[in-house]
Amino acid sequence: SYSATLTSIENGDLCVYFRVVARNTMDTIGVSNINIQWYNGSRWVGEKTYTSTDIPELLKSNSASHSDTVTYTPTHSGSYRAVVTFYAKDSTGVSTKQTTT
Repeated sequence: SYSATLTSIENGDLCVYFRVVARNTMDTIGVSNINIQWYNGSRWVGEKTYTSTDIPELLKSNSASHSDTVTYTPTHSGSYRAVVTFYAKDSTGVSTKQTTT
């Protein structure tokens, strides 16, 4: 299972919380990519992308679950969303899923 939630905190920053749970222990599990998008009045525009290269803590080794929070300081007022790509890898292969919050 997998889920992600985008919330605004008191100082105006945005927090992306994610959780992913596998049936078995994975070699690697977590999130490979978080794309923060801002609505400019006509379309969603990518504003910041976090990867597991930028934030190694997005992924966890030898575990059946992982959760974490990433904080982003917005550069505009208005509506934001996060597109989160979940990742799990074991000896049978790789699985990815995506959700928008």
